[in-house]
Amino acid sequence: MAKDDSGFAEIEEYSKKLNSNPESLVFVPLAEAYRKSGMLDEAIETCLKGLQLHPSYMSARMVLGRAYMEKKMYEEAETEFRKVASADVNNIMAHSLLGQNYMKQNKFADAIKEYQKVLTLNPDDMTAQQMLNKALELARQTNAPRVPAETDKTAADNDRKKTISRAEAFSQQGDIENAIKLYQMILDADPENLVVRQRLKDLEVRKAKASAPRKAPERAKSDMFSANYRDNDKITSDDILSVMKDTVPRIPSAPKTAPAPEPKPAPKAEAKPSVKAPEAAKVADAELVNLPALTKLKQTEGILGIMLMDIHGKVLSSTLKAKAATAELTNTVSLIFSKTEKSVQVMDYGTQVNQILITGEKGQIIFSKIGSKILVVMADENINLGKMRLAMSEVVKALR
Repeated sequence: MAKDDSGFAEIEEYSKKLNSNPESLVFVPLAEAYRKSGMLDEAIETCLKGLQLHPSYMSARMVLGRAYMEKKMYEEAETEFRKVASADVNNIMAHSLLGQNYMKQNKFADAIKEYQKVLTLNPDDMTAQQMLNKALELARQTNAPRVPAETDKTAADNDRKKTISRAEAFSQQGDIENAIKLYQMILDADPENLVVRQRLKDLEVRKAKASAPRKAPERAKSDMFSANYRDNDKITSDDILSVMKDTVPRIPSAPKTAPAPEPKPAPKAEAKPSVKAPEAAKVADAELVNLPALTKLKQTEGILGIMLMDIHGKVLSSTLKAKAATAELTNTVSLIFSKTEKSVQVMDYGTQVNQILITGEKGQIIFSKIGSKILVVMADENINLGKMRLAMSEVVKALR
């Protein structure tokens, strides 16, 4: 890396200040000046000495991580960036640098996770969006089936497929232990297999929950988190995606000649107002159905379905195809928020969850809690997260 005179002038100035006061925090700009001038060893040494006196100074760890990364000491760089991200989960730069560090090591799955965290914190970060797209493409290329050059490689691929089939059979039979062992064997041979990694993670969660002692159910904090939803402990990200896939409207095949059964629900709808007359129709809810921002969100490319509900489970607007599936989905949403809030409280990250992002094998789901309402957005695996969040932000503003 080129060394310019301005860099040396800064180094000289900061060095004098540090020599006059060895406990000064000026060691950080001095180390950064060393790094920018290509003097990576000096930058690392300066940071390490300063951190002995100021171990919790995260800016120093960021400079140290950068210097390690430029010196291709990727494991050391990851350690420093992780310390910063642990101290401040909302530190966008730490997650972005972790993504860069993983990309340099061809660890695309890890890079994808970090860039998704960046976009969760800042949906308008176009650089992170571009890097995420690049990581996704490289991950697909890495995991794409290759034409084997030798017979033994073909045999190995066939054995892997058989092992996956056996693992799936064990999983369906409830034999989690053997399913985990088989998936772990596959992952050891193919560490970048994102599908197997997700399935293994889901099985490990199921195993942990199955072995954990059952506790007496707590009292619900609101009508939304009723006892009917708290006892289901076996929900995975693919389970949620499966439920939501079933709720997406399908293109009608051909007009039915006998649509007579369709009008039958009308008399039932008229019979219910006597029980719940006050909640049957509100002007505010009717306006929400035709909300322009909601209509725009529905038309966003990559979005498969949306639903707007209140915290009591009442659906205000939906593109989903069946009432039964919609009811099942509202139960699922309630359960997700309930269990996530409990986990967040245990980890001491607050008492309320405002947004949940689920990334599964078949797509993305975002749950956003907006006051007394919940917005559920289901998208395919190729969705532009930044674009989707921008459309969602207009809905959030309108609802508030």
